[in-house]
Amino acid sequence: MEVLVVLLLSVALSLGNPTQKKALLVAVREEVKQLNELMDVVEAEKRQDAEEDDVEAGKGEAKWKQLSDMGLPPPLQRPAEDRVYDLCPPGYIFVKETRGCYKIMYDLENWKDALEICAQDGEGGSLVTFNSATEELFVHNIIHAYSSGNCASFWTSGFYYVENDNQQWMWYNGGFDFEYTHWAPTRPTSVIGAADRCMNLLTPRLMWTDSNCGVKKCFICEARSRTRN
Repeated sequence: MEVLVVLLLSVALSLGNPTQKKALLVAVREEVKQLNELMDVVEAEKRQDAEEDDVEAGKGEAKWKQLSDMGLPPPLQRPAEDRVYDLCPPGYIFVKETRGCYKIMYDLENWKDALEICAQDGEGGSLVTFNSATEELFVHNIIHAYSSGNCASFWTSGFYYVENDNQQWMWYNGGFDFEYTHWAPTRPTSVIGAADRCMNLLTPRLMWTDSNCGVKKCFICEARSRTRN
């Protein structure tokens, strides 16, 4: 892509026609934008790989048990659609469009501990789940508005479910598989039969990637909103 950018720029500068030159310069700017976005993802994945190396070197919880053996908190039950909910636990941000409450957590925790913290802090909450692109967009807006910028990635409730021949990516909240996805290029990197992969958001583009569940990361809690009645 770098070669294409240089070639387009050279051609644009050599043109005498102002209209053609302007059009090519616009194309160059778009190519540069795409190149920068790709480099952001590459750098984020490098940080991700470094975290994986730490876990494999014994600095984290390298081995991961099946979910059924962990004693995890119950999944989040979302509110019904026929009532008005707008009350959140302390410190949570209410999003009307999803009827959900969200909170960015800056303490670095592995996936299991993050899930348990969300259950306690959110009064029965859990790690965040994305059922649609619209819902994910609202959470992205919260991250961009309130994040300190110190988190390389954020745990979500996504995990790689493995039980006999049944192996698939699922959300912890509800147990359904990923109907909507937003994976980064080359992701996920799940190993068949490996029950140690969990999904997180890479900054700054907030695309999805997978990591060893024992890596410690920031995370996003989602809590059920309550009615005033």
